[in-house]
Amino acid sequence: KYIKQTAFTPIEKSTIIYNRFLSSISCNGLTTFESTINKLCNRGIIITDEINLSSYIISVFISYFKKSGYDIFVFHNPICPDNKIDHIIIPDLKLGIFTTNSTFELNNKNENYKSINSKQFIDKNYISNNKNKINLKKKLALQL
Repeated sequence: KYIKQTAFTPIEKSTIIYNRFLSSISCNGLTTFESTINKLCNRGIIITDEINLSSYIISVFISYFKKSGYDIFVFHNPICPDNKIDHIIIPDLKLGIFTTNSTFELNNKNENYKSINSKQFIDKNYISNNKNKINLKKKLALQL
């Protein structure tokens, strides 16, 4: 509801997109810097995503906020930064949209964050009708 009210309301300035990393791979293992989240925003959406759909969902939000003129911090996935966006923060609104999964887990259990699961956006009929084609593509991807 809050996103509907703000994302579609244009403001009088041009958008600046800041490309950053919020997660990293280091000698200490996989890390997500949640203190940055707490400093830049106080509400948002956490997308639980094990099927790599959140990047598309976040891209849709980016386009709306960009059209509205809000500055956006875009946080790329450190494993594939050119192809996957894991999180965004809109500092003017103190709002963030984040991905959590088994690789980079977010532990932010704040009541101002709504949790959704990316599986709810999947067309189950398409998957059941194309199971063989999907399995073949998985096998081909593993061999590449």
